[in-house]
Amino acid sequence: MQIPLFCALIDLLEEGIAVVPPEGIVFSCAPRRATAQDGHSYFVKGPDQNTVVAEAVAYQLARNLGLNVPDFGVALPQTGSGPLFASREVARCQRQVEPWIRRGKAINRSILPLVMVFDVWVMNKDRNIHNLVGEVQLAPAEGSIAIVAIDFEKSMALRGPYPLTTTPNIQPRALRPSGTLGQLLTGDVCPNQFYASIEALTGDHVLDAFARVEARLNEDIPWKESSARLLDNRAKRIRNLVAEVWR
Repeated sequence: MQIPLFCALIDLLEEGIAVVPPEGIVFSCAPRRATAQDGHSYFVKGPDQNTVVAEAVAYQLARNLGLNVPDFGVALPQTGSGPLFASREVARCQRQVEPWIRRGKAINRSILPLVMVFDVWVMNKDRNIHNLVGEVQLAPAEGSIAIVAIDFEKSMALRGPYPLTTTPNIQPRALRPSGTLGQLLTGDVCPNQFYASIEALTGDHVLDAFARVEARLNEDIPWKESSARLLDNRAKRIRNLVAEVWR
């Protein structure tokens, strides 16, 4: 299985415009908004290497598994302060997705348990209703949204410097989606096909995603082998790992 090249190189025309969070939402980092040479608006994070790597690798793996994530890339700002992780702003973005989900107005409601299982695999400790967004649909699906998953920077299996030695201390319950999202997911069942897709991924697939990021950064990522071994092992045990999270 070859992971497609979705992690593009983006030249930003500007950076440093702080994103003001919606009322009641607290960002765990300090994202900025920037315009790229492709004319699109992007949310950017970095230049912390852990953040850039975790986002860029997780987005590739998520996209390869069919999850709905924004277009993305590793950005090189003209100021030379990068590199940064850049996630394209979702068109017709709706930040508050809970009301749409509760009214049955999310055309891909079934993505929620898939995102949860993926987060368990990569050990993402920060999944909640606020790091899902909605793309408001046009006719003939007008009046509904498509759920888009964002924010994978807290995927501890992808962060350095020693994921093999630091992640065993993470309790399974810490990977359960918090708050409203955890409540919405209660009773949801992930399809066997999605579990099988994760089980089919190997350390080589993870290394392939890391290699694409290394090519953008033009430097080695020291913990890539550790992350690959960890995720290879977790892929084989994903059904049991999810059961532990929800026990």
